Amino acid sequence: VVYTGVGLSNAAMMTYDAIIQHSPDRIINYGSAGSLKNKSGLLNVAAVCQRDANCEPLRERGFMLGENILYYQSGNSGVRCGSGNNFVTNPDQWTLDHCDIVDMELWAIAKVCDLHKIPWTSMKWISDNAEGEAGNTWEAALAQGQAEFIKWFNSGKCMITVHRDDPTYYKADLYFNKI
Repeated sequence: VVYTGVGLSNAAMMTYDAIIQHSPDRIINYGSAGSLKNKSGLLNVAAVCQRDANCEPLRERGFMLGENILYYQSGNSGVRCGSGNNFVTNPDQWTLDHCDIVDMELWAIAKVCDLHKIPWTSMKWISDNAEGEAGNTWEAALAQGQAEFIKWFNSGKCMITVHRDDPTYYKADLYFNKI
C-alpha cells in the first residue's frame, strides 16, 4: 500500500517510486471523488483526463503540449474522471462535458502507469457533489468509502496473495476477474 498524498505532483512521484521499488503487475488506486452527474457509492473508473490542463491557444484544452492523449483508459467499464490540482466546488462547462467525477490524483497515476506499460484499476468513492458544500461533506464520507473499498477488494473481483521470499520485501500477485 502506497499513500500518494494529495495532488497530481505527489501522486506522480509516489507512483513512479512505487513502480521502481516494487515492479507491480498492476496498480490499484482507491480514493475519493466529487460527483458531477448525481453519481454515488464506489465507482469503477474507465478513463481519466487532466481537467485543468489548458494550453490554449497553443493546444485545445485537456491536452498537454506535445501529447495526443486526452483520456488514459483503464480497460474497465465505468465513469470518466477529471483530475486537477483544485478541490472542485463550481465546475466549469468543459469539466461538466468531459467528466462524470473529479479527483486530484488519478491522471498522474494513470500517466505514470502508461509510461511503464502497467495496467491500472481505479475505484473512487463519491464523497461529495463537487459544489459549494463539498468541503463540508468530504471528510465525513471517507470512513464509509474505505469500508466499501475493502468490501470490493475482498469480494472476489480482486484477490491478493503475498509471498515472503525476503522478510523485508513483500511482493503481491494480483488476480482479477472481469470488473
